[in-house]
Order: sequence, then structure tokens, then C-alpha cells
Amino acid sequence: MPPTRADYAVLDGGWWPRCWDPVAEVPGLVLALAARYGPIRSVMLNDASWDSRFRKLAVGTAVIRIGWFSSLDPTLFIATTHRGDQLDLLVVPPQTAAPAAERAMTMAADPTNFMRAPDILTATPPRQSR
Repeated sequence: MPPTRADYAVLDGGWWPRCWDPVAEVPGLVLALAARYGPIRSVMLNDASWDSRFRKLAVGTAVIRIGWFSSLDPTLFIATTHRGDQLDLLVVPPQTAAPAAERAMTMAADPTNFMRAPDILTATPPRQSR
């Protein structure tokens, strides 16, 4: 059984992609999540944040379904495992300065954290180019 977040935690962790290209960024994250939580069935992303949109993506030997939603907060990445577990991750924008990104991801991974993703990003210093 994978580790679980505290009853009041909002997020399971954070992710700091290097760019907004989902083909370049999503496979590595999906593989890392699968290694910890088991096979990933699908992911959900905000449709306005990313450079391209498609319905399926080959990741290793699996094909992952991708859902694009305008209603999904751009600061969230949601993955669903084959068992039906949902993993909610903070998405730190690629242009965020390293110290701010690290603080945001640490906050998102804290099992006692109850802040929502946009609030975490607001609580960190302004974004700067990497």
C-alpha cells in the first residue's frame, strides 16, 4: 500500500517541469509516480498551460490517457492509478526561480500541509527565469 497523505492534506507532492511541452515532461513524471504508487492509468492537465494536447501518450510500455480541462487549475497535475487512487500534484511553472520552486515543492509534499496549489505558489517569492 502506498504512503497516504494526512486526512486534511490537499496535495500529494509537487512537480517542477522544465518546459510546457507535455511530450518532454509528462513521461518522466508518470514513470516516477508508477515506481512509487503503481501503474498510472490517466492524467489530467489544464488545457491552456501546455504547448500541445493529445489524448494518449506512450510511457514506457504503457499508454496513458490524457485529459485536458479548462476547468482544472493550471497549478495542478492529477494522476489516477490503475487501482483508482488519485494523486494531486502542485505544478510549479518552469520559469520559477530554483529557491522558490524548491520551497513550493517542499510545502506541497508536507503531509501536514492544507494549502491549495495556487496558494502555495502565491506564498513563494515572485517567479524568475531559471
